[in-house]
Amino acid sequence: MKNIISTTLSNGLKVVNFCSNHSAFNKNSNVAFTFEDGSILENVLMKITGALSMEVIDETIDNGKFTVVKKGFKLTTFIVKELKKVQMMSDVDIIIVPFPMLVALEKEGLNHKCFTCDLNRQTKFCSISRFCSL
Repeated sequence: MKNIISTTLSNGLKVVNFCSNHSAFNKNSNVAFTFEDGSILENVLMKITGALSMEVIDETIDNGKFTVVKKGFKLTTFIVKELKKVQMMSDVDIIIVPFPMLVALEKEGLNHKCFTCDLNRQTKFCSISRFCSL
């Protein structure tokens, strides 16, 4: 991955934004994550985010009254290849991925260094010392 988006937190952890672009939520910001120490992790470019999108697998079940859609996600070979490159970087401590990707990575045993942010719902800041896994 050429354009790795990373920051070093005040506790020394180097954190990488693997594929999140939150500009859809805030069009005036290039920030994907803000941490409680004031550190920011910028958005990944939309063209890279698109290339790192997982395959969506829908399973539909008709229960007689409505259709239930069970969402599933599958990693692409491109995602696995790019993620492994980042995982091999010795200076990277944490790779932030979306929760559905974390679930898919866990199923494949590929979740090394991968976490989601632990977001404080009141302050909207990510913790610098707590990261979520499955």
